[in-house]
Amino acid sequence: MKEGQDYIRALKYFIDDELVIYDDAGSIGFTDWRREVFFEFLDERYSSMKSTVITSNLTRKEIAENFHPRVSSRLFAKENTIIEVDEMDRRQL
Repeated sequence: MKEGQDYIRALKYFIDDELVIYDDAGSIGFTDWRREVFFEFLDERYSSMKSTVITSNLTRKEIAENFHPRVSSRLFAKENTIIEVDEMDRRQL
């Protein structure tokens, strides 16, 4: 394991349940490390074919602009169920 990547082992431990809910993806900003962790999370869940619910206020375009194409590929794969809601944040009403 590369130095500084111990978090990947810990991440796999925390996300190995049959269902994981990741709320508000992308809400805390984008650093290279956060992008990497999100990809590792998504890749692990996708590869293991385990159910994952992800919420975000990001559009498909914003996801494509802020993450590696592999993230969009896994998020928007044809076998996934995507529900897009185009409405104002209820907290802002």
